[in-house]
Amino acid sequence: KTTLDVHGKDVELAQMYFVWQAPPFLHPESYAQELAINCLGMGESSRLHKEIVLNTALANHCSSSTLYAANGGVHYLSIFLFQRQLPLSYVAK
Repeated sequence: KTTLDVHGKDVELAQMYFVWQAPPFLHPESYAQELAINCLGMGESSRLHKEIVLNTALANHCSSSTLYAANGGVHYLSIFLFQRQLPLSYVAK
């Protein structure tokens, strides 16, 4: 189920989270998925950071990681950006 929660505060900075289910820690696909998510957005040398922070200045920070539990886990991507960079439909009024 996809959801969007917007909380209006008098600040210029917004944070977007994208979270999706990961396989259990010992699942054969977990290693490849974790490597992919780390390459995508972990650290200043990641592809996502280079593109949206350094090259286009759409955001001022991003990160990604995986959290595992015994029966599953989650991948997440976090992006900090100025509200003016969000589509107008996402900005709280």
